[in-house]
Amino acid sequence: MDDPNLKYRYLAHFDRDMIALAKTYRILESGEPRLLHEHGENKVIAFERAGLVFVFNFHPTTSHFGYRIDAPPGKYRLILDSDSPDYGGHGRLTADQEHVTLFEAAEGGGPNLLSLYLPSRAAIVLKLQ
Repeated sequence: MDDPNLKYRYLAHFDRDMIALAKTYRILESGEPRLLHEHGENKVIAFERAGLVFVFNFHPTTSHFGYRIDAPPGKYRLILDSDSPDYGGHGRLTADQEHVTLFEAAEGGGPNLLSLYLPSRAAIVLKLQ
């Protein structure tokens, strides 16, 4: 029997859910990902693939509040959060939270932006509704 103090069960839950997500949305069959945002100093990267937006904050200590990334316009729902207590995380995000893109008016048009809370060392997956 595994020691309950070990955290491997959380990794197994995350692995199970990530594989289910990949199968449900046929991620590996959907072509190349499209880069939406990359910022080396903030250690944040975001891309779109299979109609989903993946956002990663690799910073070891800094969480970002109101972090804006370009995204196709619309309403998004949080469908996977690596910071969830189910995966051994701190639970800093609300499950099934919705985000609506903001339009930033600029000369000649502007981008549609998602404004997100990105906890440190966490990844999220958003689905366009």
